[in-house]
Amino acid sequence: MNIQIKPGVQLLFIDDRSLTVFSVVSEAFRLYDEVCILTSAADGEHGKDSYHKDGLAWDFRATYNRLYSRIYKAIRTTLKNLDSCYDIVFETQKGNEHIHVEYDERRAQKQRLDQTGLDINNPNLKEEYDMANQTTTKWILSIAAVLLGNLIRLITKKFRDELTEWVTKKYVEALETDNPFDDLFFEFLAKMLDIPLPS
Repeated sequence: MNIQIKPGVQLLFIDDRSLTVFSVVSEAFRLYDEVCILTSAADGEHGKDSYHKDGLAWDFRATYNRLYSRIYKAIRTTLKNLDSCYDIVFETQKGNEHIHVEYDERRAQKQRLDQTGLDINNPNLKEEYDMANQTTTKWILSIAAVLLGNLIRLITKKFRDELTEWVTKKYVEALETDNPFDDLFFEFLAKMLDIPLPS
C-alpha cells in the first residue's frame, strides 16, 4: 500500500474494515498517479457522532490536489460495492480538501440484527442473540487459530524460530507478573500460532 501517514495520526487498531479501506484508497490514488496522505484517524477534533474516536473513520488527501472527484468516485464505488456500511464524503472546504471514509458500525449492527430477525430489545430473545454472537466469535477464533497455525509453518525457519523464542520468553515473563491476563494472553497467542510452551 502506498499511503503516507501524517505525523500525529493515531490508529486505534487494524482490522478487515480498515485494511479494506487502505487497500481501496491506495489503489484509487495510484490509479490517478497521486500520492495519498492519511491526515486523520482516531486523533483530532471531530463531531460528536463521528466514527473517528472509534477508530472507524479516516481522512485522506492528495499531495497535488488534482483529480479529487475521480479518486473520490473510484473509492466510493468500490467500497459501496464491497459493503454498504461504508460512507465516503468528498470534503471540499477550501484549504482542507480531503476524502473522508468511515465504517458505520451502527448501521452494520442493525443489518446484522435484521438478518437474524431477532428484536434485541425483547428480553426473551436478548439472551439467545448474545449466545449466537458468542458462538460466532468462538467459531471465528477457531478458524483464525487454524489459519495462523498453518501460516506460521510456511514462514522462513529463521523467523519461525525467532517468533517461537519471543513468544516463549514473553510467556515466562508473564508468569512472573501479578496480572493473570498476561498469562492468558500469551497462552492464547501461543495456541493461535501453534507454539509449544514450557510446562
